[in-house]
Amino acid sequence: MKIDYFKILQDSAKFTWKYKILWIFGFLLAMFNGSGGSSSSNSYSDIGDSTQVPDSVKQIGDKIEEFFSSPYIWLYVIAGVFILLAIIVVSWYLSRISKTAIIKAVELDKGRKEKEIKFKSLFKTSNKYILKLLTLDFYGFLIGVPVLLLIVLSFLAVGFFKWFGMVIVCPSIIVIFLGFVAAGAIWNVAERLIILEDMGAKGSLVMAWNVLKRYYKQYMLAWLTSIIPGCLFSMVSGFLAVITLIPVAVIFIASLVSTSFTVIGLILSGCSCCAVSIFLKALEAPFQVFKVTYWTKFLMKLKDMSFGKRFAVEAEVVKK
Repeated sequence: MKIDYFKILQDSAKFTWKYKILWIFGFLLAMFNGSGGSSSSNSYSDIGDSTQVPDSVKQIGDKIEEFFSSPYIWLYVIAGVFILLAIIVVSWYLSRISKTAIIKAVELDKGRKEKEIKFKSLFKTSNKYILKLLTLDFYGFLIGVPVLLLIVLSFLAVGFFKWFGMVIVCPSIIVIFLGFVAAGAIWNVAERLIILEDMGAKGSLVMAWNVLKRYYKQYMLAWLTSIIPGCLFSMVSGFLAVITLIPVAVIFIASLVSTSFTVIGLILSGCSCCAVSIFLKALEAPFQVFKVTYWTKFLMKLKDMSFGKRFAVEAEVVKK
């Protein structure tokens, strides 16, 4: 029995269009999945002696300087840290709940339980997997931190040992990169095993490793197939991002060169950036549902092809 990857793409697209209620979860996943935008700053050379910085810009700079010289700066820093941690926790929770709900909806649809695919019931059902997913991510944190430290030390070694360091470090970085790719694949499978098979975090990692070790070719083909819709969406969203950000850039530049429009222009450009960001995330919502659905359907097809209703019990090694 062979896997028809393009059939899975087609079924995932139909599923995404059929259950538009899941686009809410897709929007939350797009907003809080950690895929933030990047910002860049441009440095300008001297335009001329006649060009002066508007007084409103100077006032903003003075207020920033006054803020950092305040005796209560440490209280602000501590409050900022707590707010940042709260945002991280809430973002992680909403991201995990949203992804779990979509995976669960795919399972319900396969079991012909369309009536149970409702926002409230999916949100409630997804909460019971939170602790297991938290444990899974904690394992990832324990593995990821030492690896990142190893990468930093490798780059530092290049500075001390020069060409000798390059000979040792470059292959090491390639190996570490491939390790990250493999870890991402294992986590992709493991989180679905937690939800679809109701397994524990440790057992899902063991089983994901066993599955990928035997079916790595199928996984690679599934990944290559997923690049096609991913590239198409990136081109469309990138084009729309450029089009929608042009007015924002015009307002921002006008606020910098004007002497009377600076504050209002900065506020307008900031609000416009937020509006554009929300618009792009809303556009990304159905694609997020499609992407989660695709990998879930692929894993289900692999499971049906290999082991019937279940992959295996947690302690077993996949054999055939």
